[in-house]
Amino acid sequence: MAVHCRHYRLSNGRIAESLMYVLILGQPDDTRCQRLADQINLTSYQAVIFDTRTIAGSASLSWYPHRHDGELCIDDKTILLSQVVAGYWLNYTPVSSANGGLSNMAREQLISAEYTGLLYILFRFPGIRWINPADAIILHQCKGIQLYHAQQAGLNIPPTLITNHFVAASAFMHTDSAIIAKPVQGGAYTRLLSSAMKHEHYLKSRLSRCPATFQQFIAGTNIRSYIVGEQIISAELRSNAVDFRLDEATHMLPHSLPAALHKKSLLLARQFSLLWAAIDWRLTPEGRYIFLEINPAPHFSRFEDEVGISISTLLAGLLPANTCSFSDLTTHVKR
Repeated sequence: MAVHCRHYRLSNGRIAESLMYVLILGQPDDTRCQRLADQINLTSYQAVIFDTRTIAGSASLSWYPHRHDGELCIDDKTILLSQVVAGYWLNYTPVSSANGGLSNMAREQLISAEYTGLLYILFRFPGIRWINPADAIILHQCKGIQLYHAQQAGLNIPPTLITNHFVAASAFMHTDSAIIAKPVQGGAYTRLLSSAMKHEHYLKSRLSRCPATFQQFIAGTNIRSYIVGEQIISAELRSNAVDFRLDEATHMLPHSLPAALHKKSLLLARQFSLLWAAIDWRLTPEGRYIFLEINPAPHFSRFEDEVGISISTLLAGLLPANTCSFSDLTTHVKR
């Protein structure tokens, strides 16, 4: 498939390559990035993996508002922002100052914020179709609002409390149900609270440091549903662990999501402006699906290997000038 290309002149006077690019936010050694790059390179576009941490070191970004364009330099390769048709948000690492030895913490934070501000020019450049957009990624950090909207969409959610208030937490613990604790924004594993952890001393100590999410533990089977465009592919994650991510023996099997949940899941993803995401469910012994969260940048390499369906091929199919059929997916799994 051919793409209409133009020639572009860079700020140093050189002519840019007449190619169109797709950015992948992540680390070059991340299997997800490698597999997605391979699939993009089979299309009419060229993939470029961009580790956002390098913006404070080897990479650079220049923006010319009066020209309506800018330049991104990665590993001695310079491309214009107008040459980038799309970007995939797989892993964004907050930027640290290039000078890690600064003694003034406030100054360090200021410099890091400046780099983040520079990157947001890239994330909001009008010609780039981000999968997913920055605002959708930020919403992932507000899991409590996710739960609210999921319930409004007709999905079942577990009883949940997000707080830094000891009295509220203590009252929430007074139930016969098992309770789990997890971070408000994510990024750490889920823990099942012991009887001692429900007592006053632990709760006061825990909440004096930072807020927490407390949730009724739902017994059942872990289900993950990958949403890519209009398609949903689900898997059962067999594990006896409270958090299956801690279980190296977790085994994945194909799973069929009920049609009613399929429709509600797509509507929820669109409400959050997500073209691609993964919903984690808990399927109870009674057959009820309980919504836990929706993740805009989930891991999928292990799913590809165990289930035999290439998420990376589906993701490449979201590009503006590329389509792929479901029947082709099983032929593109990277082993």
